[in-house]
Amino acid sequence: MFRSVCRRTELHRSLYSDLCRSVRASNLCTPSAPCDRNRALLGCQRFYTSLVQQYKERVQKGELFEDPRQVIMLHKLETIREQLDNYQPPGSRSFFSKLLSPKSSTRTINGLYVHGGVGCGKTMIMDEFYHHIHSRAKLRTHFHDFMLDVHERIHKYKSSLSPLQLRNSQQKTNPIREVANAIASETFLLCFDEFQVTDVADAMILKGLFEHLFDQGIVMIATGNRPPDDLYKNGLQRSNFLPFIPLLKEHCEILDMDSHVDYRLLDPKPLDLPGGKAAFLHDDQKIDELFEHLTGVKV
Repeated sequence: MFRSVCRRTELHRSLYSDLCRSVRASNLCTPSAPCDRNRALLGCQRFYTSLVQQYKERVQKGELFEDPRQVIMLHKLETIREQLDNYQPPGSRSFFSKLLSPKSSTRTINGLYVHGGVGCGKTMIMDEFYHHIHSRAKLRTHFHDFMLDVHERIHKYKSSLSPLQLRNSQQKTNPIREVANAIASETFLLCFDEFQVTDVADAMILKGLFEHLFDQGIVMIATGNRPPDDLYKNGLQRSNFLPFIPLLKEHCEILDMDSHVDYRLLDPKPLDLPGGKAAFLHDDQKIDELFEHLTGVKV
């Protein structure tokens, strides 16, 4: 009975905290006017909009072209978004939390790996999902940048060990596991853009790295141009990389966008990018005019 009461108390406290965070994000509450439970519930019911509903509204406004494949991806991400409510990765739970609710320690969430041609909207939809996760324990990054950070962490960890510790660590401590544990302590949600493997150093450690990350309850959302079976195709020592593929399929649902439409070419408006504005031109004359304007050289 004590365990049941504590479990309900812990659940109510977590629900109330999440509701308050959601309402604050909707500007219903200010620091000078704290949330109460009724107002939080009313605010969340009133302002919560599903990813699909927001997508439909943008289509109606003419901001997007409706694509059934994008809608399928949105539904899958919406399901993951709901599962992430009050999610506690197994590796992040305290001793008392595990003692009071041991069954929840086995609860994990499968992620999503989306592949398809360029411009089909997979990155845009993943970003919409990411921005609607009300937690700071999340990371959205380019996969190549993530792997650079992993290698840097491994190097720093090895450099912090003395020669004697380094020799002993080869038997007792796994640097990849230590780095994976550090990443899992910082975030429970990893969103990768351009998931592709081209470097042999990355390929050799992916299976071990993500095995530890998934064991810690990390949820991964990734977009890429290749299906899992084609990752690192014809790469050096690919046989050592291959065990990563079934691991990816085990922990992520695989979705093929199967779209040959590049929506960037259908929108004449320039895009706002970190380096400035960019426009996609498919008219040779306009490209020549732009080249002449930028270089002063007539084509």
